Amino acid sequence: MHFQLIQSAALLAAVLPTALAAVPSDNLERRAEWPTTTHDIELSELGNIELYSQNENPANVVQRELEARSSASAFVCRGRRPLPRSGGKWLYREATCDRTGTDVNTFKVSCMAENSHADILYRLPGACGKNQWCVEFHGYNEIGQGAWDVTCVDKPNIHTWVANTFSNPGKVTTCSSGWNNNGKRNLKATFEVDVMDAGGINRINPKEIYYQLSGKRIGVSRSGDSEVGSGSVIIPPGGSIQACVTAYSGQIINMLGALTSIVSL
Repeated sequence: MHFQLIQSAALLAAVLPTALAAVPSDNLERRAEWPTTTHDIELSELGNIELYSQNENPANVVQRELEARSSASAFVCRGRRPLPRSGGKWLYREATCDRTGTDVNTFKVSCMAENSHADILYRLPGACGKNQWCVEFHGYNEIGQGAWDVTCVDKPNIHTWVANTFSNPGKVTTCSSGWNNNGKRNLKATFEVDVMDAGGINRINPKEIYYQLSGKRIGVSRSGDSEVGSGSVIIPPGGSIQACVTAYSGQIINMLGALTSIVSL
């Protein structure tokens, strides 16, 4: 009897890892069920939004503007205690969205000492407000170096969509729903697209990201980059902006398109 139990246990130990390996990894890991937004967003009703996330010459702006532009990440560093042993305050160094678990509004910030940039605190937690999503972009830190940065965008101003080139191999280019200007004045706006893997956690490079105004390309387009900002674009009355992503064959990607600033002209 004891021999049979030992034999059964040994057999289970040998078979179980293989059986678990046969279980699809999707069942063992979180999958981000990002809904595809099918409604257009009306820009003329939003008023002015200034997030500074698309400043084209960040090295040339004054410190106040640079801090405002990176306020979500800089705030985490400003509030850090104790202060650096080298004196001064903690400065924002780099920030990335933390999309693990079920979170879409948390991020991690690295800070550096004002008087000794080699003194670094890594991955301090931060969070956007209620009903906001964290959006990553290529920014500049508080000493003018290129760095990942984050901003917080109200969810109603964000489009999300999914591309699955396995289930739909003939459709590698997909576009978001629109951001429309049904008002009577021109609008100047900036947008950001973030592309994540099938789990919606890690950034992944698609073949191309671009923007189109009423079906025609406009603003910035770039290949092989997971995050592309539009730059400043003018949307005339009756115009509609869409963000478009071309995936590589074999990719399953989650996409986020966010309105990061808007002003009426």
